[in-house]
Amino acid sequence: MGSLICLHEKEQLASFLMRNKEVNVLAIGDLDPFFWPSTMWWGWQAGDDLSGLALLYCGAGMPVLLLSSEIHQGHTQDFVRALKALMPSAVYAHLSPGVDQLFSDHYQMVPHGRHLKMVYRHPEKNKDIDTSEVAPLNKEHLPAIEQLFAAAYPGNFFDARMLDTNLYYGIWAGDTLQCAAGIHTYSPQYGVAAIGNVTTLPEMRGRGLASKVCARLLSALQANVDVIALNVQADNAAAIQVYQRLGFETVAEYDECEMYRR
Repeated sequence: MGSLICLHEKEQLASFLMRNKEVNVLAIGDLDPFFWPSTMWWGWQAGDDLSGLALLYCGAGMPVLLLSSEIHQGHTQDFVRALKALMPSAVYAHLSPGVDQLFSDHYQMVPHGRHLKMVYRHPEKNKDIDTSEVAPLNKEHLPAIEQLFAAAYPGNFFDARMLDTNLYYGIWAGDTLQCAAGIHTYSPQYGVAAIGNVTTLPEMRGRGLASKVCARLLSALQANVDVIALNVQADNAAAIQVYQRLGFETVAEYDECEMYRR
């Protein structure tokens, strides 16, 4: 038995999420003041123990649901049943394998495939990468960034506010931005960052540009955080090889899907 509760205390949330810091980087990052106002949190309370956690992030575009993979055995169905009544009519979800089926009676599911959570564990692997041509990006470069994403990554989750973190980098050829990388979440307070929106113009791929941009970004992040993670589609072999060469290792799998209320 248990009950759904709405949570508002950062330290209670952090205590739960830090049990598995590498897997929960995205959610931990959203505790940062930059992201916190755009979040809603629910937990599954069983006795005195918090045995499940759900985050709904509403900062940009379609709301994103992150459902913790640490839900105690036997509580998942009850937790999801209670959550369904509170979710918006359309949501983009990150779910442990198989959990999508628990939403399918209320939602039409549009799967986006199996994904890997990868964590940066071997910084020595990219110490010799030449990043001299990599340049920082800011809001003055927004038109070029949007043009790059339109051509190379139309299904991105880019939020222009993230440029205020000064943690976006790119490589230029004249006035054309060829490659870029930035972050999804970032919290020096909790020591985590999640890399995101890594992309290269199709005609420039295979030349090591993404490795250079990511190496520069990783160097900047390491000054303030101790866990750096990213998510990548499990069938994107080229990207996975790049991340492995940079020093990332896979720590978990999950599924992404769009959900539309029936």
